[in-house]
Amino acid sequence: LSLRSAISGGQVQIVFSTAVGATFEVQSSADLKAWGLATLGNVTGTGSPATFSEAIASAQAKFYRVVRK
Repeated sequence: LSLRSAISGGQVQIVFSTAVGATFEVQSSADLKAWGLATLGNVTGTGSPATFSEAIASAQAKFYRVVRK
């Protein structure tokens, strides 16, 4: 899994590689303990990179991860 992230224009952007037919889930957490489904939800892989973007709502830290289901 290849992953790239950036913050630009008040948004966090995560780009990750996918495998054809595989299901990926973008999750977020404020404390690295409790993880929930991020706004993008599930992504079915096409073999091309997938992009997740989300507005930065506050100065509070937020962590992201991509899980292959």
